Amino acid sequence: MPCQIYSDGETHEEALKASRGSYIPSPKEIQAACLQIQKGWSEYERKRRCGWKSIPWTVPRARTDAHFPQQ
Repeated sequence: MPCQIYSDGETHEEALKASRGSYIPSPKEIQAACLQIQKGWSEYERKRRCGWKSIPWTVPRARTDAHFPQQ
C-alpha cells in the first residue's frame, strides 16, 4: 500500500497512531499472534475456519434381512 500523505503532512500510519493510540502491531507481530491463537484450535476448528461447511463423512452401512435370501 502506498504511503498516503495528508494535507497537514501527516502520513496515514501517523494518523492511525493518533486515532488508535501509540501502538500499531507490525504485520509480523499480527502473524505471530494469529499463529499462537491457532495452536489451540482443534482439527475440526481449523477445518471449519478454512472454509469447510462440514466435515465429509460416509453414512455407515448396515445389513438387513433384505440382503439375505429367504430359506
